[in-house]
Amino acid sequence: MKSGVKTSEIDEALSDFHHYSKIVMDSLNKTEIECSVSSKQICKIINDKGGNTIFVRSDKEHIVGAILTDGKNNPKFYYGVATDADYFDMINNYFYKKQVK
Repeated sequence: MKSGVKTSEIDEALSDFHHYSKIVMDSLNKTEIECSVSSKQICKIINDKGGNTIFVRSDKEHIVGAILTDGKNNPKFYYGVATDADYFDMINNYFYKKQVK
C-alpha cells in the first residue's frame, strides 16, 4: 500500500482518467479548443498578456485532473477523475456559460 491507498485502486483511477480524457481530447481536437496532456509535476500557464500561473502537482489528490484556461482569465483547476460527460460540462461552464451573463 502507498499512503493507505492500494496500488490497484491507483491503477484503476489512472485507467479511468486515461479512458475519459481520451474521449474528451479526441472530441476537442475537432474544435478550436486546444488541449494537451501532461505528466509534469510543475505546470506553468502563460496567459495572452504574458502573466503566468504556476501549478504544482504536490498532493495525491492532484495526481490527475484538468486545467482550463482561455488565455485571458485565471485558470480553473479540477482535481480527480471525472467522466467524459463531467469534463464536457466543465468545459461548457468555463468557455461558454461565463460569456453569457
